[in-house]
Amino acid sequence: AAKNMIENMFNKGAEANYDAMLPDSGQIVNIDGKKVAVYKNSKGEIVKLSPKCTHLGCTVAWNDQGKSWDCPCHGGRFYGEGKVMSGPPPKRLEAVN
Repeated sequence: AAKNMIENMFNKGAEANYDAMLPDSGQIVNIDGKKVAVYKNSKGEIVKLSPKCTHLGCTVAWNDQGKSWDCPCHGGRFYGEGKVMSGPPPKRLEAVN
């Protein structure tokens, strides 16, 4: 968990480019200096979420094969829109405006 937090302090995320994202995909992006987990659903709609796992605050990463946000610290998984899929997280990823 500590390693994940330290690595992510220095990784600001990619610049947001929603047009380049494929449908049903996610990416950690930099929006106004903050990291945001962005998911583009199958209809092309953009969902912005906090990238912090609701279990212990580690930064999630997009799993392209599983089509999920996965937490590397304790194995929590979230659907693209942020709802808990499995693991220890007590609640969904928070929405970001």
